Amino acid sequence: MDDPRYSHPDFGTREEDWPDPDIDSDTEEGRQKMELLEAAHLATINRAIAKRTQQPLYPGIPESLYDKARDHQDQLTDEERCLLLSRGDLVGKVLAYPDSLSDDEIHECLHWPPPNVVRENIQRATGGTLSTPTELHAKATEAIERGQLRTMISEDAILLATSRYHAPNSKTNCVNAFMSSYHIPGYRQATVLLYRRLGLDGIAFREFVLYFADWSKLSSIRSRVTSPSASEPGYIRFTILDMDFLTEQHKKGKVSNQDAITLNWALLKKLRIAIVHPPFVRAAVKQMISNMESLQEQHQLGNMTVQEVMTRTADCLVSLRADSASLPPDPDPAIAARRLDEDCGGSGPWPPTSAPRNPVSIFARANNLSGNAIPSWLDLSEDQKEAYRAQYETARREAWVAHETATTEPAVQIGQPSPPRNREQGQDLRWPYNLEIPGAPRERLPGLPMPPMMVTGLRVFRDELQEQVSFADACDRWDALTDEQRVQYEARAKVLDDAANTAYSITFSNFMKNGYEENQ
Repeated sequence: MDDPRYSHPDFGTREEDWPDPDIDSDTEEGRQKMELLEAAHLATINRAIAKRTQQPLYPGIPESLYDKARDHQDQLTDEERCLLLSRGDLVGKVLAYPDSLSDDEIHECLHWPPPNVVRENIQRATGGTLSTPTELHAKATEAIERGQLRTMISEDAILLATSRYHAPNSKTNCVNAFMSSYHIPGYRQATVLLYRRLGLDGIAFREFVLYFADWSKLSSIRSRVTSPSASEPGYIRFTILDMDFLTEQHKKGKVSNQDAITLNWALLKKLRIAIVHPPFVRAAVKQMISNMESLQEQHQLGNMTVQEVMTRTADCLVSLRADSASLPPDPDPAIAARRLDEDCGGSGPWPPTSAPRNPVSIFARANNLSGNAIPSWLDLSEDQKEAYRAQYETARREAWVAHETATTEPAVQIGQPSPPRNREQGQDLRWPYNLEIPGAPRERLPGLPMPPMMVTGLRVFRDELQEQVSFADACDRWDALTDEQRVQYEARAKVLDDAANTAYSITFSNFMKNGYEENQ
């Protein structure tokens, strides 16, 4: 690597040092480019190591001098000012001669946009009433003294101040740049000095930051309740804390009535889904949730105002927190979701000749439930669930034993299998063999038509939804239907199911007359 470019101090930081990596390394040109790439990578690594191990910046300037320049500008000597200027950067100039700074230099040091951009952004956020950070902080100080920060200063203006006056759609990561600069010796003192000289009140900025923290938390709650994972089991206490925070913010006037009622309803739904604990836990909170849901319903009927709903909800949350204080630790949402998936899909494979089942389907069949059985399943105690899981595991093992017995024993010569009987005769049309007879041959005949899937009201309803939704979301919408609507969907599903079974029965009969004889 004798190329003089490799010894350049800026090597690895320039665009020409990084050729296109999509090259043919077998050619001479490609080999040279690969060599250049490797050298650039090595230079970058060495530069990073040197930066980590380098001596502190400006070791000849004590920290006490930075503090003196911040608090006692009039007491700085000419020698001290020259020492600060010897840094050769903007921070040294701010601390040594703050009166000599231009507006552009002040904005650069504070990581603000150029003055004209700041002016435009503030005017846009305040409706043209304010133009500078000094004016905004002065009005904020007055609003704080009156206790009217949220009414006298718009949310856009507060968020603008906390983003260092960069527009919301700006791609500049001003916060990270500002925090990175805080590690530079003297920068913290320089910013405090500039804030004081600009008349930017620290109390107002602290209120801006607190408001931004509340706004960020509300944004997080909105994203949590609207994301696909909102319909999965989660932390009970976290959801209660979110509801607590929402009622508190609404009481302080930080959340509009519409936002409060919408988010509260979404959190209630999440709370109901989140409860995947033993029965005594569900018994402790189920009534509270029902009470809060009834408050929402009363508001929808026009019998209660938003303020009344949120106040009564806050009272319910006090009792809910007391009940949940003695609860066992919340389960990991991923573990709870995985356990529910196992209950719905089964925890192990079934023989290829057996119809797969799962604990929820066994529970639904035992209780003659149709449609979405998951809410009823979640209402069961853990002991009841374990009983159905045990039934599922027993049935699965017996199916494997029967399958292995059938495959190891000599094939039994059989005549024509019995045609499928109808439901009234007690046998499902979906499988031509009696699976309850141990040792019966269970291998499918070549060309045997596949039975149709059962058509349920929930399936018909989900197919009619215009947008693609998750199964859990479809179940929530199904539960929101009236009993009359669900009965109508079930009736339509029965017609479709009977038609599919009739078509399958005809196809099956034709196969038994023609295809089965050809396979003998």
